Amino acid sequence: MSLRPLILALCLLGLSAPLAEAQAESEMMNLLQIYELAVENDPAIREARANRDAAREAYPQARANLLPQLSLTVSYQDRTRERRVSQAGQVPLDAARSDDTTTTYSLDLSQVIFDWGAFQGMGRAQAEVAAAEADFEAAMQDLAIRTAEGYFDLLAALDQLASSEANEEAILRQRDRAERRFEVGLVAITDVQEARAAYDQAVADRISAERNVNVYRERLREIIGIYPGEIAAPIDDMDLQLPVPADPEAWVIQAQANNLNVVAARFDLEAAEKSLAQSRAGHYPTLELTASYSDVESSGETRIDEQDFRQPDFFEQELYQVQVQLNVPLFSGGRVSSQTTEARQRMLAQTSRVERLARQAER
Repeated sequence: MSLRPLILALCLLGLSAPLAEAQAESEMMNLLQIYELAVENDPAIREARANRDAAREAYPQARANLLPQLSLTVSYQDRTRERRVSQAGQVPLDAARSDDTTTTYSLDLSQVIFDWGAFQGMGRAQAEVAAAEADFEAAMQDLAIRTAEGYFDLLAALDQLASSEANEEAILRQRDRAERRFEVGLVAITDVQEARAAYDQAVADRISAERNVNVYRERLREIIGIYPGEIAAPIDDMDLQLPVPADPEAWVIQAQANNLNVVAARFDLEAAEKSLAQSRAGHYPTLELTASYSDVESSGETRIDEQDFRQPDFFEQELYQVQVQLNVPLFSGGRVSSQTTEARQRMLAQTSRVERLARQAER
């Protein structure tokens, strides 16, 4: 799902371009610029993007279980053996020594013909990848909302600060006037004290407003990675648009179908169903084709020193082998049954999660 319509709607709501002040000062930032910074710098969205990219690898890993497996093995052995040899029980014994080296090359190929668990694992991986994509899109929507909220919260805090400063100046003039009137005997001391108290409260309100500005500026920095400068405010004659269609039931139907949290939960449910089928497959037979080629070369020499006897040895063998292997699991200590029960309960939990998120979307 594209986020562009949502961002454009937020920009129309907050800015109704053109903005005269934004054009006058190039350093002023609008909502779309803030959002673009957030997409690049927000740690939460970077985390979501990395999790999505990692989840995408589940499918090629599951598919690999159904593709040919080829391996090459090379081994080299150098062996020396000494023994005492006697002829017809005579003494002394002759010392015999054998030296030989063996080199082995082996090429093994295997291909799954039938493995129901591997087939279901590939379907599970597809559902997990789809759920990860939906989770990332949901994170992008959440980023748009958080950015817009931070942007307008900061604007509201700046407006409140300006109002507090103006109120402080007005009350300061009232306090000064009350003090002058008291000096000439026109008002009582209680009027001066009330004016001073009002001014102290105005100062406190202004300090609180400054704190709020700093808080909301820091929250926006948390998203975009830098402290925002001056930000563009909505124009005075902003045209607010009604929702289209203006029918709550239509929005409920759309939320049930397109709410990304619900979509992701449905894919998670599909993955849980595939996981249950994969666990049950632990009781099913598997059929596999294997082929191998090996080449063994061995050379050496046997030597009896006392008799000055030497005998060279050489051996070479090539072996080709093709077989179809059927594996029928009979008993695995209850592991498969336990895994099936676990997968069934996780599927039931995921079913309830889909219902819960669907109700939240409707609300």
